Amino acid sequence: FVILILSLVALVSLLVGPVWAATTGTINVTVTPKLISLSVSPTSYDYGYLGLNDTTETTITFSVQHDGNVDEDFDIKGFDTANWALSGAAGAEAYRHDWKEVSGGYAALTTGNAVAATSVGATNSKSFKFQLYTPAFSNATSEQSPNVMFTASES
Repeated sequence: FVILILSLVALVSLLVGPVWAATTGTINVTVTPKLISLSVSPTSYDYGYLGLNDTTETTITFSVQHDGNVDEDFDIKGFDTANWALSGAAGAEAYRHDWKEVSGGYAALTTGNAVAATSVGATNSKSFKFQLYTPAFSNATSEQSPNVMFTASES
């Protein structure tokens, strides 16, 4: 009887064939690099001719567009010009340059980074305006460049 059972098992295994287990397995893995990027539009503005101790506001808004793929914070800073120091108040050879998000109030620019916007989502933008106060006194007779820089960082 045992020989009959073993013969049947051998016959079935010949008919079914050998059973093989997988010897490899693949996991498809992907990665997307973080992209931290912004663009500004327009990229220039001319305040025009201003006298000493004068104040003016930009007549347009500036758009800072999130061009990256992770939430970003936007920082803002100003610069000294060739002849004028950026200051919290206009004075002798010192000018004040203010900024605001369109929906907010003005704040003075500094030469260090200040937070302009936080957690800006991909493809979103923020709009800004500027206000300039010329020095109360200056020996400068050439055009000055009170530049502004936005910087993106990951939120």
